[in-house]
This record gives sequence, C-alpha cells and structure tokens, in this order.
Amino acid sequence: MTSVLDHTAPTSSTRRRLGAAAAALALLTTAGLLLDQSSSARAATSIDLGAADGYAVLAGAGITNTGSTEITGDLGTAPTPAVTGESDIVLDGVHRTVPEATAAQAGLLAAFNAAAAQAPTQTISADLANPAATLTPGVYTQATAMGLTGTLTLDGQGNADSVFIFQAGDTLTTGSASRIVLTNGAQACNVYWRVAVSATLGSDSEFVGTILAGMTITLDDRAEVTGRLLAQNGAVTLIDNVITRPVCSTPPTTTAAPSSPAADGPAASATTGVPAASGGDGSPAGSGRQVSRVPVGSVDAGDGSSVRGTCE
Repeated sequence: MTSVLDHTAPTSSTRRRLGAAAAALALLTTAGLLLDQSSSARAATSIDLGAADGYAVLAGAGITNTGSTEITGDLGTAPTPAVTGESDIVLDGVHRTVPEATAAQAGLLAAFNAAAAQAPTQTISADLANPAATLTPGVYTQATAMGLTGTLTLDGQGNADSVFIFQAGDTLTTGSASRIVLTNGAQACNVYWRVAVSATLGSDSEFVGTILAGMTITLDDRAEVTGRLLAQNGAVTLIDNVITRPVCSTPPTTTAAPSSPAADGPAASATTGVPAASGGDGSPAGSGRQVSRVPVGSVDAGDGSSVRGTCE
C-alpha cells in the first residue's frame, strides 16, 4: 500500500502561535545581548597609577609619623616636602625627592580621574559591612560618606585579575578592628578606593587596597594597610602603622620537559617503555626483515620446550 504524506497547510491560528513564539525568542535574545553588553560596560578595569605606582605613601602637604611605622615601598611628598618623625619610620624603599614626587602626583591625579570615570556596578549603603558583607568584582559607589564597621569580604570568583573599585563622594572611614578579607583569587593590587575628600582608618584595622584621596589620609594606632596611601592635596598622618605596597602575583605555570631518546641502545617501546628486541642484524624485531639463517641445535621456545633447527 502506498502511503500519502499529509501536506495540509498550517491554519491561521497555528501561524499566529508560531509568529508569537519567534517574536518572544527574538526578544529574549536581544535582552540577553543587551545584558551582556551592559555587564561588560560596568566591569571594573585596572587603574594605571603611572609614576605613583611604586609608592606606598605619597602626600601633597607633608607626612607626619608618631611611633614606630613600617613602610614597604617608596615614600614622597610634594609640593610640601616635610616628613615629621621620619627617624621612627622603618622604610623598605626609597624616600623620593620633590621632583620625583611631583611626577608621582601627576600620575595620582590621572588615576583619581580614571577611577571616578568608571561606570558604577552598584550603589551601596554607607556601611560596607551592612548588609553587603561580601562583594564580587565591580565598581561600587556612594554619593556621600562611605564606611566600614565590621568585616568586608572581596570575592575574586577565581579570577586573579578581578578588579574592585570603590567611589566615595565625600569621605571614607573605617571603624576600629574592621577588616577587609580577600578570597577566591582577589588581590590587593586590584582594589582601588577613590575618595573625593579624606580617608580615616580606625585603630587596629586591617585595610586592603590603594587609596586615591583628594585631600588627607589618616591612620589611627596600629592600623595596617596592604595597599597604597596616595593623597593629592593634603597630608598623610601615621601612628604605629604597617603599610605594604601590594604586588600582583600570577599563578605559576609548568612546562613539561621535552623527552630525548637515549644516546645509545635501542629505542623503547611506545606502549611498554621496554627497549625493542633486536633482530640480530641491527634491526628491531618485527621490522619486517626476513631471517636469513635458521640456528643449528636446540632452541628454547620460551614455554619450557625446545625445538631443533638446521642450517639451510
């Protein structure tokens, strides 16, 4: 029996349903593309510090230190060159001259403006620890004062190049014993704090990131910073602090050493690693060469028995 294919044309209602489904799919696809583009536009990018990169502490109106302070990285101040209490600073770096610090100030100004120009990912509450105790890479902004009273975790999401930028429209103030913790690949070298006016870090606090301040930066007793203190027009005040300029690290890469054949002896089998047997005339067994002579006498067959052969 011959079967007949049904070529019945779709009804108008079916065409309408198919058209609606196609339109919905196109809308979803467009929305997805727009979302991807929007997310890319808001992704934080690293800030070029220029000549200020090597500094741990840079001031515009002098540096004042009280007590024993440890600084890893360069130190400088311009246009005001005064450093009070320098004899109590343990400096693992260079005290830069005024011309060098002036060049660094130009790099700081450019970095300050670049950080301010990045589009915000999210507007956050005045207290970074409430409710956002954990933040992922992005640009976070607060129009007025920004603070931290507890612990803030920055989650790099497995990406060592992830960038965090914080934009404070007025001041940045961290409470006593507050902490910033890095997880999942986040690095201090990729954390930036653009503060329009002044930053104050509380006593015994543990701070992470580079502060780009329009005016002053003040550290209370025993505050520790893994980052940079860069102040444009004001002074930097230190009291028994530890400041360590951050250095980006990259995961180690391993390269397999090339294997080289042995200088002498037969090549090893690719499957067993055992040298291939010789065919007696210098060629390996199984090479396809014909045996020209059959041995005379008893020959071990390998299973405990023997066979005899005679010369041809």
